[in-house]
Amino acid sequence: TEPLIFERGETIGLLNKDYYFNALDRVSMKPLLNSPMTINNLSDLFDLTDEKTYLFIFNTITSAKDFYSLVKDKGITITYLSTHLVPKERLKRIKEIKEKKYKVVVTTQLVEAGVDIDFDIVVRDVAPLDSINQASGRCNRNGISKGVTYVVKLTDKNGRAYASYIYDAVLLDITEKILSTKEEINEGEFLVLIDHYYRETSQKKTQDVSRNLLEAITKLRYDSEDDTVSISDFKLIDEDYPKIDVFIELNDEAADIWRKYINLRNIEDLFLRKKTFDAFKAEFYQYVVSIPANTKNKPMMVGEIGYVKQAILRDFYDDKTGFITKDTKSVIIW
Repeated sequence: TEPLIFERGETIGLLNKDYYFNALDRVSMKPLLNSPMTINNLSDLFDLTDEKTYLFIFNTITSAKDFYSLVKDKGITITYLSTHLVPKERLKRIKEIKEKKYKVVVTTQLVEAGVDIDFDIVVRDVAPLDSINQASGRCNRNGISKGVTYVVKLTDKNGRAYASYIYDAVLLDITEKILSTKEEINEGEFLVLIDHYYRETSQKKTQDVSRNLLEAITKLRYDSEDDTVSISDFKLIDEDYPKIDVFIELNDEAADIWRKYINLRNIEDLFLRKKTFDAFKAEFYQYVVSIPANTKNKPMMVGEIGYVKQAILRDFYDDKTGFITKDTKSVIIW
């Protein structure tokens, strides 16, 4: 996933990366982009009771939760990952995944950020090609038997691709054009495709964004229910939508930590208060999640942080999928 910072010939590599990439044969990629599918379609696409392990990577928390709900009762060992789980539980599940305790894992893109896990089959909702390539890196890492990464295009109930809510329209268009001409791509070809992708993005992005954005503005097309380019499409995945932190009193340990946090207000000396909090700050944030600020299911606020106490936990937090959001759109991404 090395970005195109320098043109070929401007740098000298220590190794011949073309040679080593061409020798790789651990995984192949199979794009299934010609026919967009719903979450229901995807749940019927694979036999999850076979002997293989599966990693499903979704673009939004909403789509990940919906898929998990559809397949969790199929008699398989399954778990779910997203940032709506408290970090303490998330780390526990990642450890269990590494220990091969689950046959199926349903997750958002957080597994692309340095999480060292390995599966026979990876299924990735369409994204820019570098993200898809990262997802392939979670497939057959140990080279035991050849793995497969499937790339699908998932749409919501309005027929709009989940990817279009969070990714740049130009990057998605380039990716789909590159992949749609291929039925299967071997690992040795990945480097060529990535180079092609970066060159296309560097050449087309500026002119295409300008032209499409101008057209969207001219037609006052702020949002779109289908894949037509709109003003709202021009954003990056790390767009900072308004969020609030919420402390989840998940257990007795969390309750003790919260009491210590509340007692900080009794320390008048600000330096001493900060020093005292620093002593248990890491433990405190093991029980904190960030949620959309506009959710109607907002817990009570204590100062600048939300608080869910154990007595009302079931109204705000699911032990399988984390914080329970209601009424928010599918743009929740992690």
